[in-house]
Amino acid sequence: MDTKIRWQSDVLCASSVKNLQIEWDNLTHNAAEKNIYLFPWFIKASIALLEEKKSKIITVYNDNMLIGLFIVTKDIGYAKFPFIFYRTALHADQFLATPLVHRDYTDQFVVGLCQWLDNCPVPIALKIFTLMPTDTGVFRSIQKICALQKRPLIAIEQKSRAVIKPQNHSVESAWNALSKQRQKSLIRANKKLSKAGHFKIEKLGDSDKLEHWLEEFLHMEHAGWKGINKSSTLSIAEDTAYFRAMVRSAYEHEAMNFFRLTLNGNPIAYTLDLLSEPYGFCHKSAYNQEYRSYSPGVILEYETMKYYLSNSNFDLIDSCTAPDNDMLNSLWPDQHDIIDLALLRSGKQYQWPFLITYWLKKQLIKLADKLKK
Repeated sequence: MDTKIRWQSDVLCASSVKNLQIEWDNLTHNAAEKNIYLFPWFIKASIALLEEKKSKIITVYNDNMLIGLFIVTKDIGYAKFPFIFYRTALHADQFLATPLVHRDYTDQFVVGLCQWLDNCPVPIALKIFTLMPTDTGVFRSIQKICALQKRPLIAIEQKSRAVIKPQNHSVESAWNALSKQRQKSLIRANKKLSKAGHFKIEKLGDSDKLEHWLEEFLHMEHAGWKGINKSSTLSIAEDTAYFRAMVRSAYEHEAMNFFRLTLNGNPIAYTLDLLSEPYGFCHKSAYNQEYRSYSPGVILEYETMKYYLSNSNFDLIDSCTAPDNDMLNSLWPDQHDIIDLALLRSGKQYQWPFLITYWLKKQLIKLADKLKK
């Protein structure tokens, strides 16, 4: 065991974030994968939502240097069996859960992660990481260290979602990669919108416009299907407070792009992207339902894709959407795999009950698929 590696567990609250501020900021600058959803300014805005989950912040050190950080919450139940475990603590507006890890210490971080798990209270059997990309150094280190320790690592679920890899495409090649049907629909939508008046794409610049854009976005989202389903940001007071604080903080940290599509000077679609170069995250979007037939959301997504394809500062733009998002799957040129991963505690008394349950669940799924055919 590397005696330099140690870990610490603290209740997630405003004071614990404040106490880690300097170290945490330094970690974000040197992170192997710059997961903006674990940046301190984002977590500060999210405190109220994460405290509801009784979250803990786990830090891993090499000597006295912070080399990794993640946030967990306790859960119970897998495949209707009462396993007690930790899972990544996320609220509904967090779309990535890769731990924040120093780029020079990914293996050491995983050693510390395993030490933490093995020293958890006795009922804890495993840690489930959700929403973790498979094309990262952190994921590869988890695979490597678990193989060395002969520790089971279970891929619970793996799906793909749309991304843009600007280094692999030009605007022209991305257009050519679209299906003929998608090309024709974009041309028709642009022509139809042009007949309705003058439209243009705007990017937020001046700080004095931030509050106006923010409130317009919130009310546009609320006026659509999310408002009807009571899932819009304005539908829940805690979500509204978080979102306003998060957007203001993102602007202050120069960590966002806010775009909108206007028709005759009136906004009809918005998209808000969070930035931690060389990564970008398409966080939220909204469009005016009255203009649905003009496909304003599709036009705006395509134009922002062109913006990133022309920007050499980015390696990857993550759509942060569900795998079955047909619009972005047909529009954006790339995909990457996102995995839910179970890291098991050492000791057969912890591992075998879960491994047997996982195997049985897979067999039942296979049987159900056969019966459907």
